[in-house]
Amino acid sequence: MNPLVQNLSDSMRESLNQPGSFVVLSTIDHAGFPSLIPVGSLVSRSPTLLLMGLRQSLRSLANIQANPNVGILHISHGNKAKIKGLATIHGEIPASDAYFGIPCRIVAVRVTGVESIATGVSVQPFVYWTWGVKHLEALDSIRKYLLSVDPGSLAPSGT
Repeated sequence: MNPLVQNLSDSMRESLNQPGSFVVLSTIDHAGFPSLIPVGSLVSRSPTLLLMGLRQSLRSLANIQANPNVGILHISHGNKAKIKGLATIHGEIPASDAYFGIPCRIVAVRVTGVESIATGVSVQPFVYWTWGVKHLEALDSIRKYLLSVDPGSLAPSGT
């Protein structure tokens, strides 16, 4: 087992900021069971801060409000890692950058631990996106917006 570290490495931050990573967010629901969703718009803003855009209608937002402890599985460029953190919900992503006009919220995750669970994986993950080019462009627009957000301007929202 690899040791748990407190910060994201430079190479992991770089791979998180590239499109094509496979990312799964794990939250705990109201009954105490795990809830997993794929995330198409996650970026690293520092060694200890991740930002993602989640549709406002997702149950994961309510899960985060009730229990901010989250887990993230990241598979990219021959590596797999588990990231633990504390999530907070912030303001809306502007409609011009949102996912087809669907309200999305910014979720910030303060990294509390990172564990590499496999290195040298010989196969790059292949994500079969059934949505088409317009959906991928919308996710890329959210990702670019998140890279432009000033982390110092984020204040937790009440909802």
